[in-house]
Amino acid sequence: MNTNEFIKQYKPILQAMFRNGINPSWVSYEGLLDDYERLKAEGHSQKSIISYLCSQYFVSKAQIYRVLAKLKQDIC
Repeated sequence: MNTNEFIKQYKPILQAMFRNGINPSWVSYEGLLDDYERLKAEGHSQKSIISYLCSQYFVSKAQIYRVLAKLKQDIC
């Protein structure tokens, strides 16, 4: 499959991503929101959850907060 074929096949999905400001590189954060919600439900502090997520996803605290905010947004 070449790039053009990929775009044709996944055009509706790609358009929805563009419309909603979803960066394709965020695929590396798949599971982050689930991890956050699980740890929160287990009663861990916000500070320890963010520190854990930083070490698991190899990003800064600021990036964790940005990604969490974006992952929680409804899409159209």
